[in-house]
Amino acid sequence: MRTSIFKYLITGILLLIGQVIIFRHLQIFGSEPDMVFIFVLFFAHYFDRTRSLIIAAVFGLAYDAFLDLWGLHMFAKVLTVMLFYQLIPRPEESKPQAAQVLLIMLVLTFFHNGVFLGVSAFVQSLSTMAHFWEILIGNTVFTTIVGTFLYFFKSEQN
Repeated sequence: MRTSIFKYLITGILLLIGQVIIFRHLQIFGSEPDMVFIFVLFFAHYFDRTRSLIIAAVFGLAYDAFLDLWGLHMFAKVLTVMLFYQLIPRPEESKPQAAQVLLIMLVLTFFHNGVFLGVSAFVQSLSTMAHFWEILIGNTVFTTIVGTFLYFFKSEQN
């Protein structure tokens, strides 16, 4: 079990670094995928709620530290995992259809981005309102497509 968690932590660290170095600059119409959020969802897919919440907090705060946001991503990721943990399919359950995975990713990512924008508007620490639709719709669609693709790619590997 420790080896599995260790593998996921190394993968998460690599995705966090990749998010900051590569994926922040890989934009389509000003939108970017949130690989850290996808990692948090994959972690929640395989592990229990407590570990998933801790990982969401640690990786969300680490991502915020790189972007100098200090808690916005962490709050959004932790709240999303906390509220929607039961919605995330488990590996021991029957394999969901592509439409189900796409819908789950869409709902979770939309909620995550909505919470992120709501908190950032509340604390007024970002100028995200100028990019509201790019973040809410664009990032949601981009992250959903990438996350769904990775889910089925990862499922084929097992």
